[in-house]
Amino acid sequence: MNFEPPTSSRGREDVEGTGLTVRPGYHGGPSEGETGVLQRTMEAVRQEAERQDYYGGTILLHSLSGGTGSGLGSRLCEQIREEFPVGHVLTVSVVPHQSGESPLQHYNTALSLASLHRSADGVLLFHNDHALSQCAGSPERSSTRPQGSLSAVNKRHASHLAGLLLPVQSLATLGLGMEPWELIRSVCPVPSAKLLSSTQASSRERSHWDSLISGALQYLPQISPAGKPYSSRAVLAVARGDHDNSFGTSSIIQRLRHRCVRWNPFPVDSWTGEIIYKYICVSSIVCMTMVMNVQYGKKLKNEKTQN
Repeated sequence: MNFEPPTSSRGREDVEGTGLTVRPGYHGGPSEGETGVLQRTMEAVRQEAERQDYYGGTILLHSLSGGTGSGLGSRLCEQIREEFPVGHVLTVSVVPHQSGESPLQHYNTALSLASLHRSADGVLLFHNDHALSQCAGSPERSSTRPQGSLSAVNKRHASHLAGLLLPVQSLATLGLGMEPWELIRSVCPVPSAKLLSSTQASSRERSHWDSLISGALQYLPQISPAGKPYSSRAVLAVARGDHDNSFGTSSIIQRLRHRCVRWNPFPVDSWTGEIIYKYICVSSIVCMTMVMNVQYGKKLKNEKTQN
């Protein structure tokens, strides 16, 4: 794959930030500095879109806690939607820790998510608290990488993204870079439900896919803070390292349908691809990444206990 050098937009106001609040980031500061950043960023996006033979959409990576990530990120998402109404917009939004990052982090997160829900096609949420707990129990942890370090969290987030968005072999659109937009089609079946969660499991041995599914599902919250169990509106599983073509068997697909809603007749989609060791699950032979559109509500009837 060949990538053009990234088009960037930087300035003094990029460093100064927006004072940890969503409003200056969204509306711009007194000196219109953030508005300048918005204009330059949109110009960079336009240049990239015009350079492509085909523009499918934009992936926006940002944080929800600070003023720039939540405010300017939300405004940028709205501007991209207005400028490119036909293209897809997928945001990768990092949810702050439950406490400690900013006194206004929950306020910023709520306002930003409300805006993203209106303008984006899908919102893939990465929770820092969940990532820390997973890193603490990861067998890949070593003395050279401290438990719960920021680099470990970033590496886990990057591995999830690579597992989902890097090229796969099972799509009919092979080689066209359609993975992000096919992901939206698979796991966002209704416009009112756009919040997505991801999980990943890998192994250095050729484990059975059932064990990897169990390992991946254990990282998902089983109940909401209000005590309600989850169900899935849609599930996409990306298996990498499936050299014997065993992932697509009916028993695996049936396992992935666990806790899926009944109103969606085709709740499960699956892709297969190669492991790209530079980006995904370094030193692993097989890897499975899942993204789910989760809802919390009443317990499903005749629901079997998860193995």
